[in-house]
Amino acid sequence: MPCDVRNILDIGCGDGTITNRLATRFQVIGLDSSREAIRHFLGEKLLASSGSVPLKDQSIDLVLLSNVLEHLPAAVFSHTVREAIRIARRYLLVVSPQNENLQFSQVKCDDCGCIYHRNYHLRSLTLTDIDRIFGQDFEMAAYTFWGEPWPQYDHRLWELKQYLADGWSRWPLAVCPLCGGKPGAKEPNAKLEKVAMLLDDLNDEVLFDRRESLVRQTRTFRSHFLPR
Repeated sequence: MPCDVRNILDIGCGDGTITNRLATRFQVIGLDSSREAIRHFLGEKLLASSGSVPLKDQSIDLVLLSNVLEHLPAAVFSHTVREAIRIARRYLLVVSPQNENLQFSQVKCDDCGCIYHRNYHLRSLTLTDIDRIFGQDFEMAAYTFWGEPWPQYDHRLWELKQYLADGWSRWPLAVCPLCGGKPGAKEPNAKLEKVAMLLDDLNDEVLFDRRESLVRQTRTFRSHFLPR
């Protein structure tokens, strides 16, 4: 944490999992629209929308957006970005999945057929996106990556896998946003498993061809510029 940070605003703080541990060292304000979640937050609480924060301009040293932006509908997203920029006096700290393949976490409700992301993510962001969104007002000072990279899969083949081989996520903690239904256990089906394996093999071939094409392009690019 930078030495000149005295207070922190955690936008979308939830139950305070991230910033409760900082409450003994800093003045921490948690903002969330969920009354149930924010009651577990240990610092000062603001029950409000991330798109309309009741704080003055440049009143907070560090504004934290941890795993928030990927959840927001378009209108709320743009307002939240503007509010974070308006309120931050010195720093913005943004945490988000990097270039997430949203298809891998899609669930199809067994009860109503609703298709949704198991964590309710609405967008996939990259480091370039974050720099574009905040870069006019804040200069990126540092960044880091952690965790395993997302599996590589052709999106058209994955869609076929979902519909032809029941390739939907079966995360047991998922809850349908429309009817509240939860995924049931996946029954073994040899035919569907065979289809899934064939699609996996085809995907490997597609990715291999793409890598080979990229190598050829790279070699061509290098040879073109070598005379200089």
